[in-house]
Amino acid sequence: MTRPLIALLCVSTFVALARPAIAQDRRPLTVAVGMTTLSEDPPGAVFPSVDYDRGWAVSVSYTFLWDRLGAVADFGSNKRTNFFDEEQELTYYLFGARYDLANWLGLVPYAVGLVGREKFTEPGLADEGTAFQVGGGVDALLWKGIGARGEVDYQIVKYDGDQGRYRNWRIFVGGVVAIGW
Repeated sequence: MTRPLIALLCVSTFVALARPAIAQDRRPLTVAVGMTTLSEDPPGAVFPSVDYDRGWAVSVSYTFLWDRLGAVADFGSNKRTNFFDEEQELTYYLFGARYDLANWLGLVPYAVGLVGREKFTEPGLADEGTAFQVGGGVDALLWKGIGARGEVDYQIVKYDGDQGRYRNWRIFVGGVVAIGW
């Protein structure tokens, strides 16, 4: 039982510390802007999942350790119209870490782990809570640090004063600019 764990630890350490030759072209600062769609599952089985189809997000990351590990700030908003023709909005701002898994021919797959706040508003109601988000995506740098990004995230939100946890799936598609020296 311990041999597979030791082997897994050795392989994980090697992958985390490996620096490919293409890392010399690495751009440490990336800014991504795009459209999002979000599906929210309320706690319990009382209400069905809710889709927030109109959204935007901005993500800024800075890589500073081993050309792979860095900090990220992610903020955005998603809106929908409810049954009573009222507009509901989820606004979030999250901060955390990003780990670039590789950098091969302009493709940079990565994983993120974030924590922050999410706010829900509709006419006559506002609620805010703590959000935890994990996810991953791919930056496809096509020409001189300009490219596209696709990302999928899973978020758990615990609103202040509410007993349950909301589970959200978010899909992000947009453009990315990598700035470096």
